[in-house]
Amino acid sequence: MKRALFFSALLWAAPARGDDAQKEACAAAYDTSQVLRDEGKLLLAREQLVVCERACPAKLAKDCGRWRGDIDKNLASVVLGARDGSGAPVAAWIAIDGRPAEPVGAGEVVLEPGVHRFHFERPADGAVIEKSRQLARGDKRVAIDAIFGAPANKPWRATGVQIGGFALLGVGTIMLGGALGLAIKGHVDRGRLFDCKPNCDPADVSAIKQKWDTAGVIGSVGAVMFGLGLGMVLVSEANKPKDAVSLTADGIAVAF
Repeated sequence: MKRALFFSALLWAAPARGDDAQKEACAAAYDTSQVLRDEGKLLLAREQLVVCERACPAKLAKDCGRWRGDIDKNLASVVLGARDGSGAPVAAWIAIDGRPAEPVGAGEVVLEPGVHRFHFERPADGAVIEKSRQLARGDKRVAIDAIFGAPANKPWRATGVQIGGFALLGVGTIMLGGALGLAIKGHVDRGRLFDCKPNCDPADVSAIKQKWDTAGVIGSVGAVMFGLGLGMVLVSEANKPKDAVSLTADGIAVAF
């Protein structure tokens, strides 16, 4: 009670640094900062002490400055980093303790002592790394690094060129098989005509010749289709994304 009376007398008797609103701001910040500090809410207490230093008379502002210095010694801080497996920096976002995400920067982040959760996300592929860390009073510039693996490729789907290529390969293979079958059948039938030479039925000889001619046409068309299909598949395969494996040195990495 005596302290409150002394504070009020000092505030209102001291040369004014502003109007009544400023004095009220000083009184609120001076008292609230001490309550928050005692509750362990150091960052909020520090904000009030900054207000106190700006709004209060010199003697009171000096108290607030001293208390702010004590709080600064007790606050913890981290330095965030996002890198790939080779150590090269990568673009990433960070959300601390569920707060809105922001880009990972090179600066120091001041935090309350205690356990904190760090949610890193790489926008390139949605890979996520979650970390938690216990920070003691006075811990400064604690490194919190997220090590991302290679970016995960988007699921590959066959293009129209590749689908057409496989279709041509299939039809060409069937036609080549059919041509081979006709050619073999013609040779088998020809072998049966050896016994009737030279008096074989012309219709039988013509049938064998027709089989061979048909086999030649079908085989030629099939070979062209097979070649075209193979070329289309090879071209599409050359443009197909290479598979990538996403690994992390620590933490949990998930690719979406």
